[in-house]
Amino acid sequence: MTSTQSDARTAILDRFADSTGGAVRSLAAEDRALADMPAEILRFEVPDAGRYYFTHIADALRERRPLAQAELDWVRTRSRVRADEDFPLELVMHNWLRGASVLASALMDAARPGEEQALIGLLRDLWGPVDQLVSTAAATYLERRDVLARHERGAEQLVARALLAGQDAEGLAQQADLVIASEYDVVSLTFARPQAADAAALVVARRRRMLRIMTALDRAGRRDVLVAIDEDAGFALVPRPDGADGAAGAAGAAGAAGAAGAIVELIARAGGPVEASAVSRAQVSGIQDAAEEAARVRRIAVANGLGPGPHELATVALDYQLGAPGIARDRIAAVLEPLARTPELVLTAEALLQCDGDRARTARMLRVHPNTIANRIARITSLIGFDPLSTRGIVALSAAFAARRAERLAP
Repeated sequence: MTSTQSDARTAILDRFADSTGGAVRSLAAEDRALADMPAEILRFEVPDAGRYYFTHIADALRERRPLAQAELDWVRTRSRVRADEDFPLELVMHNWLRGASVLASALMDAARPGEEQALIGLLRDLWGPVDQLVSTAAATYLERRDVLARHERGAEQLVARALLAGQDAEGLAQQADLVIASEYDVVSLTFARPQAADAAALVVARRRRMLRIMTALDRAGRRDVLVAIDEDAGFALVPRPDGADGAAGAAGAAGAAGAAGAIVELIARAGGPVEASAVSRAQVSGIQDAAEEAARVRRIAVANGLGPGPHELATVALDYQLGAPGIARDRIAAVLEPLARTPELVLTAEALLQCDGDRARTARMLRVHPNTIANRIARITSLIGFDPLSTRGIVALSAAFAARRAERLAP
């Protein structure tokens, strides 16, 4: 391309940029295919699409490059919305191609005599970005419709729910073209409640969350992960690699646990923050019991302030074991009874455990003088009959606090 043609190309694009407003207004004008679209879309979304379309394609033409992936994000977002609204794909494609037609006409209007060769080059180059945009719109729309169809059929969730209920799910799995693994990591999840103006909006928000999760699993090639979520809590069944607990031993188990954690991260990125999660392993026949274990571990982790996880039974084994009511748990919890009338002593005993018996750290945590901690330790010793920092004291108080937490978690 000669410098003269390059200058002419730049001049055409400059004039086009100055006249973009008129091109945007012409998008929805005198088009029978758009006449039946909702007024809100015609008034707001079509102009927004035009501004997006013309700005980014003009930039690509000016810089002689394809559209960047980030420049296609708006197209993906709008295509997913159109799929959710069940807009016909042919109308979606018509809209984008009409944009290309309007843009080509605007470029021709911006050309001046003597700039014909530059205009021909622009029109030839235009179809690269247009192809990118239309292909992205169609692929995103079809992907979303596939996820919606599967969600409406509910086949995958039916398989997950059957396994969680301890039922034979082979028939359902065959209908859904799924293969049931021999062993699973059963992950218990809770999500933050979506912000919504009313009950109807809350239902929509939760539905969209599930769709985002299914789409993310699809894109990651993990249709084998089965998810069942009711309101803001549920389970993910993550197939375990063959032999993860066999010859590979602890290394294999750690790798499988990492795989479950990666799925939790993927779900959290797609569905919103996962407030807490816990994982339990099981053969297919034991998924129901594993789900109950994982849910209980998750509740204990929340009570202990252990963060989003995923957590395993080994992390909270003492609290889990003390979860069953009975005389033993009552006796263990009774260690704290002599301190009950003096709340600051209970707080001090718990803080000492959290600070590994370090009196200075405990004083900083409670914002008191170290001598105050020493005085309280002496009072605790006199009330419970043993030094809280002795081996016996650490074991007894740790168990007592665990028993008390278990009492609070009891249904």
